[in-house]
Amino acid sequence: MTRAVRLTTYAQADLNQLFAYIGRDNPGAAERYVRALRERCVFYAESPLLGQAEPRLARRLGQPADKVRSFLYRNHRCYYLVSDEEIRVLGFIDTRRDLDTALEERLPH
Repeated sequence: MTRAVRLTTYAQADLNQLFAYIGRDNPGAAERYVRALRERCVFYAESPLLGQAEPRLARRLGQPADKVRSFLYRNHRCYYLVSDEEIRVLGFIDTRRDLDTALEERLPH
């Protein structure tokens, strides 16, 4: 079963920021990087359980432990929520950032 890929506002903003940042020096590389992230999302939509389980984030979101997952692409980790119909991409977070700080910006208590 093929699931749709839905980007949250945060995820779309992340892609836009990545494109702008990389594109300042190399527009072609920016396009390839963002395209590759989108292609990985489609791959994980087809087989979402291949992604790494994120039980701590799932608890924070009030979701079952197996429904929040992630995958790594170069310096960015994509976090997504799995349902029968779609994967909802929560965002693309640079692995060099502190995850708790990045999550606090998106999911304040």
